[in-house]
Amino acid sequence: MNQAEATAYNTFGARSIGTASDIAATVSGASGGSISPSGIVPVLNGATRTFTMTPAFGYSVSDVTVTENGVTTSKGAVTTYTFTDVQQAGDITVTFSQPPPQIISGRVTDGASGIANAKVYFSTSSPAVASPIHTTTTDANGYYSVTLEQLSWHVMAFALGYDYSADSSFSVSGSPATQPDIALTANANWDLLFALSVDSLGGKAASSPTGNRAADYPVGGNLIAINTPTVVAVDLDGTNTINWEQNNYSTGTGYRFVAPDQAGIVVGGQYQTPIVSNGVSAVAVVQPNYIGAGGEPRGEIVDLFYNELFLAISHQSASEGNVIIDWRDYHAIDTGYKVPNGQKTILSLVVQPNGAIKLFANGDLKWSLKLGDSTPWGPFTGVDYTTLRPLTWAKTIAVGRNDFDGWSTFSGNIGDVYVYKSAISDAKRAALESSLGTKFGIAVTTSVLDYNSWASTNAGGQSASEDYNGDGVANGIAFFMGMDGRATNPGVVNGKVTWPHVNAVSSFAVEVSGNLQDWTLANPADIDTSDPTKVVFTLTPGVATKFCRLVVVP
Repeated sequence: MNQAEATAYNTFGARSIGTASDIAATVSGASGGSISPSGIVPVLNGATRTFTMTPAFGYSVSDVTVTENGVTTSKGAVTTYTFTDVQQAGDITVTFSQPPPQIISGRVTDGASGIANAKVYFSTSSPAVASPIHTTTTDANGYYSVTLEQLSWHVMAFALGYDYSADSSFSVSGSPATQPDIALTANANWDLLFALSVDSLGGKAASSPTGNRAADYPVGGNLIAINTPTVVAVDLDGTNTINWEQNNYSTGTGYRFVAPDQAGIVVGGQYQTPIVSNGVSAVAVVQPNYIGAGGEPRGEIVDLFYNELFLAISHQSASEGNVIIDWRDYHAIDTGYKVPNGQKTILSLVVQPNGAIKLFANGDLKWSLKLGDSTPWGPFTGVDYTTLRPLTWAKTIAVGRNDFDGWSTFSGNIGDVYVYKSAISDAKRAALESSLGTKFGIAVTTSVLDYNSWASTNAGGQSASEDYNGDGVANGIAFFMGMDGRATNPGVVNGKVTWPHVNAVSSFAVEVSGNLQDWTLANPADIDTSDPTKVVFTLTPGVATKFCRLVVVP
């Protein structure tokens, strides 16, 4: 250090900085919130200092007491206080209080009747579904009850088969209260998450870049081109020309689906919150063009949020590829089902809410995974697919590759793609496959699962009247309802009992009883089978029917 530097240093070190007074900042009872700054806070004489009081969730500021210039006063329920022209020591103490939570009740309806098993979301910010603090589920008649802190709240509701309700707000004060009904609007396409029809990608002409395009569903969604996907027209029979999206491995092409914004659920085209679902399904038409790329062996046809679920075909061989399934958190499984090079194929992936998986090709069941099956990671114990989980950094659906890795590109042509947030029924799947088969000139067979085949896989070969897994549902009923694992009998919802009807049987009937011993056939007028995917029995008002059951002959 030279002399000039030393002089400057010494001069700075000797400079007067004035006299300080201490202010003690504390929380009374040391709970319910915080004060900042806290502890012993030195303040230069003549200066000012501001303190901020922050209540914890469910608490509020009750009182702030200040000793300033020797005088102690109450400042009331303020959240900030500023000391000015400090000349001597003082203190500030904040007291927080927690008003007792209150029971809030209400009902979720379709505008008339209550909706069972609806989810109700409560948050202190809008929209409620984006960051819920409390959630509850409605009972069989649509009623709910929840204990909430005395704050201002936002509420939303959702049920399978319906759209989300609008966000509404209310305040909880010093007594229990009943909120107005939350009305939901039925949506026949509630489970269709995304749809791409190649007809919308461009005219039936020579191969050309597609660019960005509108999605077919939902309205307002868009497909953003990743690199340069093209559309190619294929003449099926000299009269019917059909579009395919030509996906190119070497250029890493594909699409990113940008969903239409929905407050709190989709923001900036990306999903922000878990998506309520009842399983998940993906159906896609493909025509692979294998190139023997090697490397990590997957060309992704459709990808949900990078690692939530994908349907892919390996691309290590130039002649054929195995279909690969990835279920939640990179559990990739080679199904062993091979799609020959150039073969037009409708692949259908159906995942049950418990994670059990089935893979169909052109209508035929080719592979399945159920609870207890062996996997590279040991016995499969199930995955909860009652919600789909967007990652913090991967919040979109992609077609032709995942959104981030070019090496995951599927090589070949892709036709129509459908993604559902439900495990679609066999009837719904078969109808879609039949329609796509007609459109793309693909022969589709309809697999009819017989009881004995089902029982050998799912019920140890037992008879229909036995209960293989002890869940209280006879094997024949579980088969009828399409349950692969543990089954649940339906309850009474809005005066109706609904049984899913997935697999065909020789005959079935609904019976009623008043004592669980004497059973008679139900009135045919009370049984609705107009929808082939379910059987609905309506309880007659005023009639003392105490019990009903479904009787199945496989």
